Amino acid sequence: MDLRQVFIHNLRSLRQKADLSQIELSLNCNMGLNYIGEIENGRKFPSVQLIQKIADVLQVPPHLLFWDEQNKHNKTRLRPRSIAPDTLKKNMAEQLTAAIHKVIKEY
Repeated sequence: MDLRQVFIHNLRSLRQKADLSQIELSLNCNMGLNYIGEIENGRKFPSVQLIQKIADVLQVPPHLLFWDEQNKHNKTRLRPRSIAPDTLKKNMAEQLTAAIHKVIKEY
């Protein structure tokens, strides 16, 4: 599964576990009534802000929406110790700054 499919699968699963309909989740996130349905059908993909709102309503950390349960036992592991901490911080700061600039330009 690609990341988008993982997100859709997890969104649907977590929404159902929370016993919420697509419309109820949409209303709780202050969005159009059919928006969650469009996301779950792969026609739309939410912004970072909306992912945070969805996670808040579902009462889960946002990263859980992207967790690929099927690949949790994948033998390929990240080795953060092999990356210098300063390099890691710099890369994360650059990515976060780029994401923030992108969001600001959209709005």
